[in-house]
Amino acid sequence: VTYGYEYGCPIDPSVPVVGPQARAVVWNLGGCLHYEGILDTLRNHPLLSRADFYFLPAVDIGMARSENRNVARSLALELGCYYYYANCYLNLPSLKAKENPNPLGLEGNAILSRYPLTNLRIVSLANSVDPLRGAVKKIGCDKVLLADVKLGEKILTLACVRLSGLSSQAQRAQQMAGILKRFSDEKIQHAILMAGDFKTSTY
Repeated sequence: VTYGYEYGCPIDPSVPVVGPQARAVVWNLGGCLHYEGILDTLRNHPLLSRADFYFLPAVDIGMARSENRNVARSLALELGCYYYYANCYLNLPSLKAKENPNPLGLEGNAILSRYPLTNLRIVSLANSVDPLRGAVKKIGCDKVLLADVKLGEKILTLACVRLSGLSSQAQRAQQMAGILKRFSDEKIQHAILMAGDFKTSTY
C-alpha cells in the first residue's frame, strides 16, 4: 500500500498548444481541509488558474480530514489535468478511537499537469524520525515523484518533493543528496523542475 501510485488523464485529453513559457504552482494543501475553497482558487485565481503544472505535496485518499476524497484525482478532473499520485504513508487508526474515521488513511504527493506525463518513477527517502513514534502513527516514508513531460521538442523532468518534517538541516541535506544522486544515476541531460515542501524549519 505504501508504494502504491495512481495516474489519470482528463475527460477531454486534448493537449494544449505549448506556449513560450510554462507556469508552475507549488502548494502544500495541508490535508486539503478546505477543498471547495482550494478548488475555487485554482479555478479562478488570475495566475494560479493559468498554471501548466501543480506540485501538491501532502494530499489524501480516504482521510476524514479531507472528507474521504481522492484529492489528487478530484482536483485533476475539475481542472482538466493529467495527474500522478504516489502514496507515502498509511495512517493507522488510533487505539483510543471507538471507530476508524479514515476508511483508507492514505497520504502522499501529487503532480497535476496540462500535458501528458510519462516515465513515472518514485524516489523513497530515508526516515529521519520513526513514523510509528508520533501521536499519529504511520507506516511508510516520504517520497519524491518524478515524471517527464514533453514541451514541443524538449523534455522536462518534474520532481515533486516533500522532505521529512521534524528533521534537522543535516537530515534534510542527506535527503536532498539522495535526490540529486538519483538525477545523476539517470544521467538526465535535460532541464529538471523540482518543487515541493522542503521543510525549512528546525526542531
